[in-house]
Amino acid sequence: MVETAEYLNLRDALFMQAALMDDFLPRDLLKQVIPAEYAQDILLRAQLMSALREKCSTQGDMWQMRPIARRKLLSKQTSQDSLPDTEISAALKAESIYAPDALRKMVEDTAPIDTLSVAVATLEQAGPSAPGHAQLVALSSKLDKLRKEQATDTLLGDDFVGRDAEIRRLLDVLDNPERQAPLHALHIQGLPGVGKTFLLEELSRLCRERPRIVMVRLDFDRSSLSDGETEAVFDEISRQIGTAMPEVSAELHDLRLRTAERRTRIGVESTPSVPFDLLHRMIEILAERDRQLLLLLDTLEVLHGHGATFVNRLLSEIDRFADKERIDISVISAGRGPIFAQGDKRLRDLMLLEELDREVTVAILNKRNVPPELHARIIELSGGNPLRLILVARAVQEDGSNGVLGDVEIRDAGNGYLYRAILSRVPADIREIAAEGLILPEVGSWELRNIIGPALDINIDDERAAELLEMLEKQRWMIRQTGEDRFAHIDEVRREILELTYQESPDLTRRINERAAEMLADGDPVQALYHRLQLSRDGRSMPEIPPEYARRLTDALMEDLPPAAQDAVLRARGQRSRVDEGAEKSAPSAQRYDRVAVRKAGAAEIGAVLLRAVPDVGGGRLILVDHTGDAPPIDPGGLADLRNMLESRQGREATYILKQVMATPFRLEGEAGLLALTHQWQTGHWSMAKVLFDRLSDDTLDSAVQEDIGLSGLALLEMWAEFRFDELCNRLAEPHIFDATQHALSLTQRSGINVGALAFAHLVVAGSEMASEHGGVGMLSPYLSEQPTYMDRNMAERSHAQRAEFGLDFKADQADPRSLPPTGFAQVMAPLNPYAEPVRALLEDLMDDPDRKVLQDVAALGGNLTELASYFAPDVDGVAQAQERAGGAPLEANALLAATGLTAEFATGYSFVSPIPDLPTIARAAERWQQATLGNWQFGTHRPDGWTQTEFDPLVFERAQVLMRDPDPVRRAVRMIRIWDDPASDTGGSGSAILKRRLAKRYADISALKGLEARIAKLEKSGLPSVLQAPVAVLSEMGVPAKEIF
Repeated sequence: MVETAEYLNLRDALFMQAALMDDFLPRDLLKQVIPAEYAQDILLRAQLMSALREKCSTQGDMWQMRPIARRKLLSKQTSQDSLPDTEISAALKAESIYAPDALRKMVEDTAPIDTLSVAVATLEQAGPSAPGHAQLVALSSKLDKLRKEQATDTLLGDDFVGRDAEIRRLLDVLDNPERQAPLHALHIQGLPGVGKTFLLEELSRLCRERPRIVMVRLDFDRSSLSDGETEAVFDEISRQIGTAMPEVSAELHDLRLRTAERRTRIGVESTPSVPFDLLHRMIEILAERDRQLLLLLDTLEVLHGHGATFVNRLLSEIDRFADKERIDISVISAGRGPIFAQGDKRLRDLMLLEELDREVTVAILNKRNVPPELHARIIELSGGNPLRLILVARAVQEDGSNGVLGDVEIRDAGNGYLYRAILSRVPADIREIAAEGLILPEVGSWELRNIIGPALDINIDDERAAELLEMLEKQRWMIRQTGEDRFAHIDEVRREILELTYQESPDLTRRINERAAEMLADGDPVQALYHRLQLSRDGRSMPEIPPEYARRLTDALMEDLPPAAQDAVLRARGQRSRVDEGAEKSAPSAQRYDRVAVRKAGAAEIGAVLLRAVPDVGGGRLILVDHTGDAPPIDPGGLADLRNMLESRQGREATYILKQVMATPFRLEGEAGLLALTHQWQTGHWSMAKVLFDRLSDDTLDSAVQEDIGLSGLALLEMWAEFRFDELCNRLAEPHIFDATQHALSLTQRSGINVGALAFAHLVVAGSEMASEHGGVGMLSPYLSEQPTYMDRNMAERSHAQRAEFGLDFKADQADPRSLPPTGFAQVMAPLNPYAEPVRALLEDLMDDPDRKVLQDVAALGGNLTELASYFAPDVDGVAQAQERAGGAPLEANALLAATGLTAEFATGYSFVSPIPDLPTIARAAERWQQATLGNWQFGTHRPDGWTQTEFDPLVFERAQVLMRDPDPVRRAVRMIRIWDDPASDTGGSGSAILKRRLAKRYADISALKGLEARIAKLEKSGLPSVLQAPVAVLSEMGVPAKEIF
C-alpha cells in the first residue's frame, strides 16, 4: 500500500495518542483516532495496526508503546495545547500533581504512596520532555523510602512487644555514636528464625522518630553484595542515603554514573577500591546537614563464609566514613554463627539471641493457624527454640486428639525424639516418604514414581502418587508447598532433621541418593551432582565437580551438604572453603626452626633450606629456615584455597591462608612452593620473590609457564621480565614461550602488572604492530619508529580518567601526546605506572600491623601531597582540594600519590632512606618504567626496533631548573630530600644517619664538578634515584655544606 499523506497523518496521530497513554486496547485506540469516514477501510486499519505493533510491547490484550519510541515521539511534540487529557499529557504540561511546586512538595513532605507511584511511573514514561522529569530520581527515592516503611509496619503489626532489654542496647549504640576509626559494631548473633529480623525492623521503625539518623541496611544475602565487593557496597550505601534524603538522590545518582564511566575509560580491572569522589561527597552531605549515619550489616555470615578476612576488610573500608571525623556513625551487625569472638577489637557489644521472644512466637503460631488457647502451653514447652516451637505445636495439637505425648514427656524430650514421636503418628502409607523421601530437595509425582518408589521398593503409579501427595499435603507442620502438587521440608525443620535422617537411616538415604543421581544425570546434571555429593557421607570419594555445575548449586542445596562436600563445591567455584570458619582461631602450632639469612642461602644449599610462613607476625612475607629431612605434607585443601584466593586476587585472605597452612617448612619446587612464590609476588614481597625466583629450576619454570599460565605461570613470566629481561627476550624466540606470553598479556587486563616489563619484552620481540593490543606501544609511542595513530591517545584518556577519580586534572591529558616534549608525555602517562599495584598490595599486606612505620609515613605523605605535587607535578590541578577531602588512611594516601603521578617518586624516595624489605625492588621497577616513558630505556640491551634513546633524564634537569628559580632554592631542595626521611615533620627533619650514610660520598664526589648537567650525570651514574638527583645537584651547585643537608 502506498503511504499517502493521509495515511502518514493518521499514523502519526495514532502514534502520538499511544505515546500519551499508559497501556491500551489497540482497537479502542484506533476508534479514537480514525475519523468516521475511514472506519470501514479494512486495509488502512490493518496497515495502521501493523505500524503501531512494531513500536509496542504486549501483555495479553493490552499494548504499550516501548520507552525509546515513546520518548522519541514526545521529544518532537512542540505544541501542548492540543494534547488529550491523560496523565502523561499532564506531566508534559506540568499540570496538576506535575506542577513544579507540587513535585517539590511530594519530595519534601509526605505524600500518599499511590500518588507518588503514579507520578513516578508517569514521569518515567514522559521522559525528559516533561518539565518535572528532573525530579524523577528524588521522587523514586521518596517512594522507595515510604514502601520500605510500609513493609516494616506490615511485618511488625501495630505494636512490637518484647525484647525491651535488647532494644535498649541498640538505642544505646544510636545515642553514643563514634567519629574515629576503627569503628566498632554491636553484633546480634542468633539462629535463623530466632527474631533478628523482627528486632532490626523495630529498630528501623524507631529510627523514624530520630530524623537525624540516616539508616543504611546492607543485606549480604543479596547477590550484588554477597562477596562484599567494595564498589558494590559503596554504590548501595549511596543509593540508600539518597532514599533517606531524596533531595540529594539525583546528585548521588549522577556521581555513581560518572564513577562507572571513569572506570570504564580506565579499562583495566584493577583491585577494587573505595570510590574517592563518591565517598567524600557522601561524608560532606551528611556533615553539612548534621546527620548521623547508622550502618546495619545484615546476614554477615554470608560474607564471613567467603573467608576469614572478608568481614574485617569490609569494616576497614567502612572506617573511611570516619575520615576527618566529621560525622557521627553507629554500626550494628547481625548474623548467625560465631563471626566475632568475645574480645574482638571490632566488637562493641555482643547480643546473643538464643531463643524466640513471645511476640515473634505468637506471630509464628498465628501464621500456622494454631488455636490461641494453646499458645501459652506451646510457648512454655518450646523454650524459645524455633525448630522446637514447630515440633511442640504439632505435639500439643496431636495430644489434644490422640494423646501422643503429655507435657512432661514433651518437656523432657529432645528435638530428635519429639520429631520421631510425631512422625510415628503420620499415616503408615507416607511415613517413609515423609522421613527418608524428603531428603530430596522437592517431592512431586515424578520423584515418587521414579526415585523414591524404586529406592524404597514401593510400586507407585500415577494414581497412587496423587493419593500419597494428598496425604503428604496434610502434614503442614513439617512441609511446605513449592508448586502445584510439589512439596519440601519447612526450612527450620530441614535444617536439623535432615542430618538426623541421614544418621538414623544410612541405607535408605543412600539408595534414594543413588537412584536420584542415576535418574537425573541426563535431565538435570546439577541436581544429580547434589545427590552424588550427598553420597560422600558414607566415606566414598568426592565426585568430580564441574565448575559450571558447582556455580549453579543454590545456597539452599549447599546448606544440605556435609561440610566436606560444601568445601569441595566452593573450591570448584574458585572460592574459599569454610573448613576453618568461626571466630575463635589460634595460630597453627609449629616447632621452632632456625632462620637462615637470605645471603647465606646459596643455590647449592637449596636442598637443605626450606620456606615457611610466620603466623604470629603481621604480613605474609616468607622466611628461609634450616630443616633437615623431608618437608612435612601440607593440606591439599588449604593449597586449593590458597590457589582460589590468588586467582581472585584476594590478597589479605590469601595471606591468612598462607599463614594457616604453611607454618611448617615446605620446598620451593612443587605446588606449595610455586603458590607461595606467587603469593609473595602478588602481595608486593618482591625482594623475597626474587630470591626464590633465582632458585627455581629451569624445568619448573618452563612447566609452570606452559601448564599454569593463569596463575603461577603469569607471575613467573612477570618476574622473568623484571629480573632477567634480556634472557626472556631471547627465550621469546621459542614458540611455546612466545604463545604463553601472548596469553599472559591478555590476562593482565584483569590481573598482574598491566603494561609493565613483560609487555615491553613482548614489544621488543613482536614489534609495534603485533604488540599494540597490549598497550605497551601507547606508553612509548614517541620513541618508536612505527607510531600507531590511536594507542597513545587511548593511554592518555585512561590516565585522565584515573586522575578524575580523585578530582584531579592535568591539562596536557587533552593534548595530542606526540606533540608534547618527553617530560610532558611522561607526566601524562605517570598515573598509569603499573607498579602502583604492587606498592598498594605490599601496604595492604602490612595493614594487620597498623603500627608499622611505613603505614604512618605513607599517611603523612598524603597529608603533604600539595607540597609534593607543587614540585614533582606542578601542572596537576585539584591537588589541594583532594588532600583536603582525603582522610588519613594509608591506602587512600597511596592511591592519591599514584593518581597524581608520583608512584616512582614515592617508591624510590622513601625506600632510599627507609630500611623496609621489598619496596626497594618495586621502586627500581617503577623508576625503570618511568624512565622508559621519558625515552630512557633501562630494561636491558634488547630494545624495540627504531628506539630513540634520550641522552639524559630531562625530567631531572627540568626539576633542577624549577628549584633554581625558587625564591628560596636551598630550603626547597633540602625539603625535597628530607621529606622522604621524615614525612611527618613539617620542616623535613634534620636528616637521619641513614640519609647521611647514603648521600655523603655522592655529595662529596660531585662537589668539584661544574654545572648542573655534570653533577646530575654523575649522580645518575652513582645509582642515586632520580627523585633525589635534582635537589642534591642544586644544593651542590649552590655550594651548600653537607652538614646543612644531613
